[in-house]
Amino acid sequence: MNVRHWIVVLAALAGTSAQAAQISNGAYAGAFVRDCRSLGNTGLAPDLCIEGDNSSFVGTLTSAVADGQFGGFRASIATTDPLGIVGGKPTQSTVDASGADDALVLKLGALSAEPYVRVSGQSKSLQSFFFDGRGPADRVALGAIDFKASDLVDGNGFDAATTTPASRVNAWISVFSLPTATFDYVHVSPGSLPDFYGQAMAVPGFQGEGFAVLDFAGIGLDGDTYRASWQLDFEVQAGRYYFVETYLGVFAKFGATLDATQTFMTKLGLTEDGMFVPSLLGLAPAAPLDRPFDLNMQPIPEPASALLFAAGLTVILAARRTRRCPG
Repeated sequence: MNVRHWIVVLAALAGTSAQAAQISNGAYAGAFVRDCRSLGNTGLAPDLCIEGDNSSFVGTLTSAVADGQFGGFRASIATTDPLGIVGGKPTQSTVDASGADDALVLKLGALSAEPYVRVSGQSKSLQSFFFDGRGPADRVALGAIDFKASDLVDGNGFDAATTTPASRVNAWISVFSLPTATFDYVHVSPGSLPDFYGQAMAVPGFQGEGFAVLDFAGIGLDGDTYRASWQLDFEVQAGRYYFVETYLGVFAKFGATLDATQTFMTKLGLTEDGMFVPSLLGLAPAAPLDRPFDLNMQPIPEPASALLFAAGLTVILAARRTRRCPG
């Protein structure tokens, strides 16, 4: 059973709708707010949403909204939950690939209004390009981000089982290629992040071209703004279609904030004399569908289906590891 079959099975077991579309591009934006106090706790100290204890997250979700365009370029959502709004600015997520062909912009904010609140903004995007053989084979996908944050920590610090304020940013870029311009995408659940890479693996001729993650050690502070950049080097081959999948997640809990609405941008280009140069030489971007499959999320299913998908994800990742090409 291939990856796509597992995804459809999981959707059926969870009682969610699974709609398929042939896509070349995609965008997803989500915002999530949790009240991390148990029933009867009227104080300010959280006693739920403690990392390492999955059961302590059950029933804490107060707001979960998402927007998506599968086959399109743009998605945008913001919470209206006052627990996720600070100084008039909401926890939010925006994806926009409708501007310059070589640039994808993501803007997110995670702002926890109270010391018992946990919030996140998460986005996923997909852009694709046909390579006609012009220009060098060596290409670069460059990620750059600037943001403001309080109580910023790395992944281990955020995942520590504490009730102290903490914020985290997580971002990555992956590239895969196909011999076809589109692939069949099934969105499992409104509250789930799309896994374009994982579902494309079911296409004969799939090749994983590379994966690069934002390194926390590479984040520097410039005045009151954090900045970082990183890149993914990959090779292109004439006649193939190259898909750039980008993820950005920002998280804040227990009074911390992280505002990445300034901009996270992924750009394609070349390296010349050791410097990145934006370029789409030989790469023709795919146009969006005339009528993308739209998502407007109702509250996500919790807790049963969330736990089911977590278990199922183990199966899917195992399948991916056995099928992934070296790269």
